[in-house]
Amino acid sequence: MEAIATYEAVWFEGRYRFVLLPDAIQVSGAHFLQADAELTVPLAGLQPRVDRLRVRNRSFWAGLWMALAGYFGCAVLLSGLKLSPLGFATVLFGVLGLAGVLLALATFRKVEFAQLVTEAGVPALAIARSRSNSEEYDRFVKTVPEQIQKCKG
Repeated sequence: MEAIATYEAVWFEGRYRFVLLPDAIQVSGAHFLQADAELTVPLAGLQPRVDRLRVRNRSFWAGLWMALAGYFGCAVLLSGLKLSPLGFATVLFGVLGLAGVLLALATFRKVEFAQLVTEAGVPALAIARSRSNSEEYDRFVKTVPEQIQKCKG
């Protein structure tokens, strides 16, 4: 079958490619160190509506906790144990805190997802917006409900 539209989503945690066919959406891609996917979602079982989700990356929260642990540990070592500011343990905790801040800054922005649901109302597919090709995302997400309606007759 010939593809009607194609969209590739790339964000901090993953990369997915969506191919809209006349009767289905093919999805292939990977979620960083967690999952690889290759699936086909039939359009006939989806509602012709798109829900929007804006989700903050889990790495943002991990970065905040790393920063908090690093700087709290550094403060305890400096003021409580009176260790040298350039000592190994102090620098180690400081670097942990800095890495946490950088991770939190890199993942601060929420990722927008267009969510498609089944006829039963169960979420079936989420399409992430990439910052680099936002217009392509809008066109693809607009085309999907139109194709679902065509598929259902």
